[in-house]
Amino acid sequence: MGADRVDGVRIIYSLSVGENKQIGSGDGALLSARLGHRTTGPVPRSAAPSILLLESPTSASSAQLDETAVFSLVEECLRWYLDAGGRIGKLVVAVPAEAEAVLKPLATMGFRQSSSPPGSLDTLAAFYPASSVLLTADGRSLLQFVESSAKAAKANKAPAAEQYLLHDTLGRLQHDLGDAKSSIDSYTSALTANPSAAAAFRNLGSAYHAVGNTQLAFASYQQAIQLDPQDALVYLKLAYFYEDFASKDWVDAAEHALKCYSYYLQNVDAEDTAVLTRLGNLQVREHRGEEAISSYSKALSIDASLANVWFNKAHAQVKVGDTDGALQSLRRTLELDESITSARHMIQALSPVDSQRVTVGDDKYVKELFDSYSGSYDPHVKKLLYSAPRVIRQELAKVYKGRFTMDAAEVEEVPLNLPSEQPGCTTIVPTIAINATLEVLDLGCGTGLAGAWLKDYAKLLVGVDLSEQMVTIARKKMLYQELDVMSIASYLQQCTRSFDLVVAADVLSYVGDLTETFALAAPVLRVGGHFVFTVEALEGNKDAAAGAENDPKGFTLLKSGRCVRLGPIPLAQSLSNRSYFFLLYTHTHAGSATLEPTSKT
Repeated sequence: MGADRVDGVRIIYSLSVGENKQIGSGDGALLSARLGHRTTGPVPRSAAPSILLLESPTSASSAQLDETAVFSLVEECLRWYLDAGGRIGKLVVAVPAEAEAVLKPLATMGFRQSSSPPGSLDTLAAFYPASSVLLTADGRSLLQFVESSAKAAKANKAPAAEQYLLHDTLGRLQHDLGDAKSSIDSYTSALTANPSAAAAFRNLGSAYHAVGNTQLAFASYQQAIQLDPQDALVYLKLAYFYEDFASKDWVDAAEHALKCYSYYLQNVDAEDTAVLTRLGNLQVREHRGEEAISSYSKALSIDASLANVWFNKAHAQVKVGDTDGALQSLRRTLELDESITSARHMIQALSPVDSQRVTVGDDKYVKELFDSYSGSYDPHVKKLLYSAPRVIRQELAKVYKGRFTMDAAEVEEVPLNLPSEQPGCTTIVPTIAINATLEVLDLGCGTGLAGAWLKDYAKLLVGVDLSEQMVTIARKKMLYQELDVMSIASYLQQCTRSFDLVVAADVLSYVGDLTETFALAAPVLRVGGHFVFTVEALEGNKDAAAGAENDPKGFTLLKSGRCVRLGPIPLAQSLSNRSYFFLLYTHTHAGSATLEPTSKT
């Protein structure tokens, strides 16, 4: 491994094959390999490509470069690169004209010539000759080659060092391609060949974490640290580990994650923009806005072209009240990537004039927001003590009180629950089936939080949401008979059935003018049915623009991107011959929702 730079590119790893075909032979080298990257540490940033330059002296004979030697060299470089956190999809192989003899072995391994390699190679162009052939591997073909080689090495009882290299590389490729379960077997085989390999234990921990086996993941990380206390990369893996637990509201997990990210940045790569961004994202979630802005700013000082970081920085700036700074960051976001709809929507929300001009919600913004939010949505709202579905259920209980009362004569036919084995619990309780009678439509169902509170009332539960990622999570909960991915308006326009109950929990704050929504909801609501929804009030909301209370529309756009109502809901006439009620609520500074039930019929 070297610490030198060539044409401004850091060489993060180097090897050579000598005349005796042994890896690492410096004298009389037939083929040399140099891994280059724009980084201060040994770990390639995932956001930028790395390049593997294969060179041979002009005097080298093609006949001398046999396939076995090339395979060994490339496999060793791959093992190091993948062990260090690199991604196969971010690796480009450059082969100068004088080393064309290695093209055939590389093709056998699964590398293919690429006219448009991943990422931008502009910053690495000076590192390799302009006449070089550039190749990449998609991972799957390379995986097949390494898997075949590993099986052959095991069958032929190859030296332990060779078996370790192949099985460890195989594990990294499997994990890289999303097959963490198979990678566990490969890492275990690698550790059988070399039980003291700290990197393999670190990778094994990551694989166990990916499949949800947290105990073995933590044990593997601890073993890696014991074997190599200087391996700062394991602290990066631990940061991911603790951050996952922080999302589940484990005490002190977020603090541990923050410390591990900081340790990695201080000891491995202070310019790792991917880690700086993750650190900033975690700091925002932990309400450390100023610290998050600092982390994002460091990442942008290294690479100012990161549109997503500019957008995240704007979010942190909103949190600390820096509206002007947030607007600058959002405009920079759109300069770099016009497709980030959320940035355009947030510019409107932060502008006192534009926020009052908005009349309808932005479906692209909502979809983008909740697709990105889906993975952490449930644990996050739990941490915020989100109560809308629970309060809706409480209000529904009042509305439906007495509806499911059984005739006294039928009670005898009701099956009984057996007595509990717990001390003092000897009463036999009738199991009265009072529910499963309503056909329910859950508008903006998200991950199914409201659906879980409505399931026992419903003989049919239908969910609709604009975010495919949120619906994917809801589908796994097995709450709904039907789930559709589309906007509320689109669903209601084409809906041909009717419902006893229509619920819109915390979704109308993203709609804007509710006139069309109420008009479309009326035909799908049965006479005597109920429409229950939540809206947000302006009173006491610090995110509202100045003068918003005078907005003639009856609502305005908050800096958070949500809409708030400025007075009573004037749309009941759309629901003639039907019933509805709404729950008015405001958000506290910490983000939790306090609902104030207001029934209207």
